[in-house]
Amino acid sequence: MRPTTGSRQQSFSLADAIAKICAAAKSINLRENVKPHERKRIQEAFALLVEQQTTGAIPENKKSRGYNWLLQKIYNAGGAQLVMVCIIGLGRWAMLSLKEQVKLYLPEEMKKYRDEWDTQILQSVAQECWTEGHIAPFTTKTQH
Repeated sequence: MRPTTGSRQQSFSLADAIAKICAAAKSINLRENVKPHERKRIQEAFALLVEQQTTGAIPENKKSRGYNWLLQKIYNAGGAQLVMVCIIGLGRWAMLSLKEQVKLYLPEEMKKYRDEWDTQILQSVAQECWTEGHIAPFTTKTQH
């Protein structure tokens, strides 16, 4: 990773992003829960997904459109638990700053690490976060 300038983070490589996401998955698995500030970030991301899926609303802001697009791709690749570990591992701002190639390949590449993020604990925590803030039904995507 390149040095940062000011308070902005530089973009992660695909390998860096995957490593951070897998580390977050491991931490949540060991802790068997998320911290309160993490839960808030997860619920915000889930709210965007639900809004996008139910209303089809497209944000006017280009960065928000890109973030929503990436969240949807990640959700389609691995469900709520993959969205959860991406949010905790990378955070919204890092996800926004990912280079296009990383954004394009990340959802598919994460499927190779399914054993890291598709656990019963992570599914349970994701379901908890999803249902605490939403009425929409929770579904898991566990395709092997």
